[in-house]
Amino acid sequence: MLALLSKPRVPAVKSEGVFRDKTTPAAITSLVLVPHRDLAYQLYHWIESIVKKSPKRPHLPSVVQMLVRGAAVPVKDQISQLHGSPPHVLVGTPQAVQEVFNEDRAALQLDSLSTVVVDEVDYLIDAVPRNASTYKRDKVLKNIRKHPGPTRELLNFIYDRRRGSVESSSGCTAGRSPQLVMTSATFRVSYQNEVLQSGWFQGEVIKVTGSSTADTGSGSDDNGHSPSLSHCVLVVSQEGRIKNIEGAVEAQAESPDDVRSGPESSEEAFPISDDDADEIFQPKLDSELRKKFTSTPSPFDPALLEAVAAAFALDVPRLALLVLPAVGSVKRAVFELQQLGVNAQGLDLFAEDQGRKQLLNNSPGAPVDNPVLLVSTWASTRGLDLPELSHVFVLGVPEGRRVDTYLHVAGRTGRFGRSGKVVTVVEDRREVVRPDGKKIVQDDPKRMAVVLKEIGIVPVKFEHFD
Repeated sequence: MLALLSKPRVPAVKSEGVFRDKTTPAAITSLVLVPHRDLAYQLYHWIESIVKKSPKRPHLPSVVQMLVRGAAVPVKDQISQLHGSPPHVLVGTPQAVQEVFNEDRAALQLDSLSTVVVDEVDYLIDAVPRNASTYKRDKVLKNIRKHPGPTRELLNFIYDRRRGSVESSSGCTAGRSPQLVMTSATFRVSYQNEVLQSGWFQGEVIKVTGSSTADTGSGSDDNGHSPSLSHCVLVVSQEGRIKNIEGAVEAQAESPDDVRSGPESSEEAFPISDDDADEIFQPKLDSELRKKFTSTPSPFDPALLEAVAAAFALDVPRLALLVLPAVGSVKRAVFELQQLGVNAQGLDLFAEDQGRKQLLNNSPGAPVDNPVLLVSTWASTRGLDLPELSHVFVLGVPEGRRVDTYLHVAGRTGRFGRSGKVVTVVEDRREVVRPDGKKIVQDDPKRMAVVLKEIGIVPVKFEHFD
């Protein structure tokens, strides 16, 4: 964000490439595409904190604006603001940006862009899976051509129309392709090669990679392979017995720097009054939804949620995150966890009590009497950085690109050298009946062991269980 904010601004241009007069507002310099609204808000919030420290204190909408679905501001009002006060940096989800693109293309000022950033690129742009068979590859390629997705469509529009253009004599960005920046903690070589063949990159390509954590001695920024991070797997039987996965080793003793305590009181670190506590434990659901949840069977194994609740109560000092399977209902999980006495909230950085106030708190502080458990899904966690987060709980074995998915989720804690713990909660080996009536054995502990082995991680024992 600092690099994008430091870019020079120029007057906006018309769609046909003709410059306006000097009274025209400065153009949008950078477009940042992110996978979900919480990450968009986090980047917005970081820029806001930078602006507040600036001596000149410019008007925030002239520096940064967001385009996300579900925002309180209607699309037409967002478009009007883009025309009236174009931001230096525009942050949005591809779906929301595409919606504005279809409604009023000129509002995005794509001819004036200096830089396009695609964060979590391997999530936003489909690619052929590694080691795919010829049949699978052809099928995926056919689907990509038929349904390219909003990120691919936007990049195709921006770079296809700029390809072969010549930079203008004025030196402004119109007339040449904007710089393209793609980032991910799991930017695999095969995926890089495919992206490089897309035609979006024109000119010199620079690859930037992080140093090995073993060499630097610091924690990883955005993946789960960090020396300051502990990986635990809890296996839960149908009777509710909780045990560590087979092969788990004893955890190393914490150093004095890792001890999560301090001289300050809970009220100083994270003030919660009795009235606040009463409100927190009341599920924020309308009566119909509450009635539905209490009268319908749970989609979650109650033994798994009870295991999460127990581990959370025993080990979390302030803030933790629970990541559900893609098909899991966040509201339902929050409701059931609150019934178990857990201070659970659905992750929503737009809400003060659902993660927003932890965004810029860089000091873990002392343990509190009423820790918070934020609940989300795999898709809505990528890229987030909550400095207070000490634990990530994962419900079940990740699906799809299991290793990459696990690394992204695990990387929410143990960041920048801080300690952290990832606790995966899975069902014990069991027999299940498929829809066709055939009985099969589902061995989640074995599947999870394979994931950790591929990453090169040895699980450690969660000390409160056998």
